Amino acid sequence: MRSIEGFLIDIDQIPWFANVGKPSELDGQALRITSWQAWPGPETPGSGLMQEAQVDRHERLLAAGDPLQIEALWQRIHDRVFKQAIPRVPWKDDADAWYGPSAAVWNAAWNAALVGISGSLGTDLDQGSLGGEWTLASEWRWLRAGHWPCMYFWQWGEASLAQAARYHAHEVRRLVVF
Repeated sequence: MRSIEGFLIDIDQIPWFANVGKPSELDGQALRITSWQAWPGPETPGSGLMQEAQVDRHERLLAAGDPLQIEALWQRIHDRVFKQAIPRVPWKDDADAWYGPSAAVWNAAWNAALVGISGSLGTDLDQGSLGGEWTLASEWRWLRAGHWPCMYFWQWGEASLAQAARYHAHEVRRLVVF
């Protein structure tokens, strides 16, 4: 198990979004986009599947410990990521979720909170995932490398994670990364 204090120190060392659009040693593991404008937005099927997975992870995290304590730790991590990440993107205070840099920072803070708190509780949030690159560990690997894993690659229209597992079980689970 990892302490939250140690994790907060690690957050300060991450090159948040410093490598978006640049080549990476992880490139063979994901489909890549090369600009903020290339992200199609939060209402695409791949974004929806990623959001569903993130909500499920959050609910399982809350069930693994004291929800009030978890929410307090969540806020600490969230604030720390925002402090580090906002200066590294073309942030706009009045932008919504359709603006890629806003979505990237919010997604990074969400992922960091999931990783940090689950690590401190000794909880594996990837247990039961659909596998491939559709895991918190994969998303976190890309964020730590200075990129933004912005959505799951999914080309079969609107679906839930359960439908993706049932009807496309043979498909390789890949991320789309900037």
